[in-house]
Amino acid sequence: WSYSILLFVFVVIPFFDYIVGVDVGNQTREVQRELHCAFRFELLTLLVAPGILACLGYGAWLANFGGLSCLELGGLCIGMGIITGVIGIVVGHELCHKASRLERAFGRLLLCAACYGHFYIEHTLGHHKYVATDR
Repeated sequence: WSYSILLFVFVVIPFFDYIVGVDVGNQTREVQRELHCAFRFELLTLLVAPGILACLGYGAWLANFGGLSCLELGGLCIGMGIITGVIGIVVGHELCHKASRLERAFGRLLLCAACYGHFYIEHTLGHHKYVATDR
C-alpha cells in the first residue's frame, strides 16, 4: 500500500483527466467574477494545508511506530514527497498570491512543509517585482 500514491497520481488522475477532457469554453467576465468570489473554491484550497499536515503527521508516526519494512518505508517516503512536493508546492504557490492573510499564511505553511519556504520571499519579492520588465 505504501506505493499506492504513485498509482493514484500517475495512473488514476491522468486517466480521469483524459476521460473528462479539456474544457475549451470561455466564461464571461461576470461568471469569472462570481467564481472568483465563490467560497467553495477558497475552502478547497484552504483544506489542503491541514490535509497535508495530517498526512505528514501520520507518515511520521508510521515511519517510527508502524513496523514498516525498508521497502514499505521507501514507498512512504516517495508518497510523502509527492504529497508535499507536487500538491503542497502547487497549492502553496497559488495561496501565496491571495489577498487574505490566512490564505497567504497557509501558502507559506505548505511551502515550508516541503522545505521550500524560501520560495515565498523569492517569488513575491524577486520574480514578481521584475516580471515583464527589461531587467
